[in-house]
Amino acid sequence: MEKGRTLPNWSRILKLTLPGLLAVVCFLGCSSVRNPRPEDGSRIPDLAYRDGVRVQSPKNELDLYIPRGEGPHPTVLFLHGGGWISGDRKMPGGLYGNVGWTLAARGYLVGVASYRLAPQYPYPAQPEDVAAALRWMVDHSAEYGGEPSRVALIGHSAGAHLAALVAMDPRYLASVGLTKEQIACVVGVSGVYDLTLDGFEAYEEVLFLQPTYGLTKERRAEASPVTYVTADAPPTLLILGEEESLSFGRQARALVETFEWKDRHDVRIVRIPNRTHASVIRRIGTDGDVLESILDRYLKTVFR
Repeated sequence: MEKGRTLPNWSRILKLTLPGLLAVVCFLGCSSVRNPRPEDGSRIPDLAYRDGVRVQSPKNELDLYIPRGEGPHPTVLFLHGGGWISGDRKMPGGLYGNVGWTLAARGYLVGVASYRLAPQYPYPAQPEDVAAALRWMVDHSAEYGGEPSRVALIGHSAGAHLAALVAMDPRYLASVGLTKEQIACVVGVSGVYDLTLDGFEAYEEVLFLQPTYGLTKERRAEASPVTYVTADAPPTLLILGEEESLSFGRQARALVETFEWKDRHDVRIVRIPNRTHASVIRRIGTDGDVLESILDRYLKTVFR
């Protein structure tokens, strides 16, 4: 912590603000979501990926979406958003389950994982959990028709940050006995990749960043994917809604520029018209959505 500065009383702040936040999230999650169809496949809920920690937190579970037909199916791990302090794989209205059903219908075996949340479990609990979920997918996906040798990491918002961080900071993969070669790609939907950049809104700073990462720039640099980009980083796709705030565009460009400094050019930004930070993910698989086809084309290229 920076000298002379103390963290606010987060329990009081979050007590006041989370009811409003959760109401907004419920509204976002309960509209414009596709309904699962029989041909989408099947779902196995509440699979524990980290038994030792599950006693402390039921967040260490994932729901598995299994496509129809013969495998082996390309394997995906998806991570929800929520600013590291909220969110879950079982958001109201099926917000993130919607991703699992949509990609399963396209032939992918998909794990949609929860992870422990700040401020009760501050960083690095979140990337530690993601690494453990990834290990579970590698170890168990073949049992459900998946191809375990390479897994695509996809996330929305805070989940996009965690997907990129675990794929690029070698400490997390090493802690569970994995290597970068086992990451097929990273897809970040509306993510943040450099926590040291100026330009965060005041509420983002107070509600999300400080309770998770504290106040020091050094700590935030340590938790930033841009810090760890190397020549052997996985191929990366960054997706944004055109109606998102400018800060998300700056975050995506920061990661692209870091890739280019390493002479890596298999990273790009795709912007989806008429989509906000919420609707870019919420509307996957519904009428007028293009995210589904973007993901499917990209993943087919990566896995071929």
